[in-house]
Amino acid sequence: MRDMGGNTTAGRETKSLGAPAPGGNGLGIRTVSNLLSFFRLLLSVPVFIALQAEEPNRLLVLAIGLAAYISDLLDGSIARAQNKESAFGRIIDPLADKVFVTCAVIGLLAAGDIPFWYVAAVIARDILILLGGVFLRARTGVLVQSTTLGKIAVSAIAATLIAALFRRELPDVLFSVILWGSIAFLAASIVGYGERFFRILHFHKHR
Repeated sequence: MRDMGGNTTAGRETKSLGAPAPGGNGLGIRTVSNLLSFFRLLLSVPVFIALQAEEPNRLLVLAIGLAAYISDLLDGSIARAQNKESAFGRIIDPLADKVFVTCAVIGLLAAGDIPFWYVAAVIARDILILLGGVFLRARTGVLVQSTTLGKIAVSAIAATLIAALFRRELPDVLFSVILWGSIAFLAASIVGYGERFFRILHFHKHR
């Protein structure tokens, strides 16, 4: 069914749920935004190594984390500004985020600055989202986009990691508030992604 602008109703609905995966060879690997994602992926190595030192240089770890955060902001902005969003970029961008966060939380766990159950919760969420995205890509051809709630959850994780990094200087009560607030956003983001997952499946089943 088409609307007055010539767009199909199905097309508009699919766009609201996720981005259709482009066909052909237009992966667009060699773009500035994708290079920034690769850079963020590579930063996973020094942040993990820095956290394994007997006395970690916490300011260095923070600087690496800020570099990763800035690269995340820039790659999306550049891709949209240059109109060069690609299928590969939609894969490498969230993958780089997940690998960096995983290395950071495992590094902080090894340093004794964050509890194991929190690390397990963060990694489990990322695995669920990754597997769900792969399944939908294979089943429907749709690449699920990040949700606003998902981005807030990532910011909450980042705040928790910074708090863990400087835990010795923070009151225990404040650290607990940040930690549990992060868990609340993690849970909400999983519910949000789950709701979108089933909406996409339902839409493609009945289209």
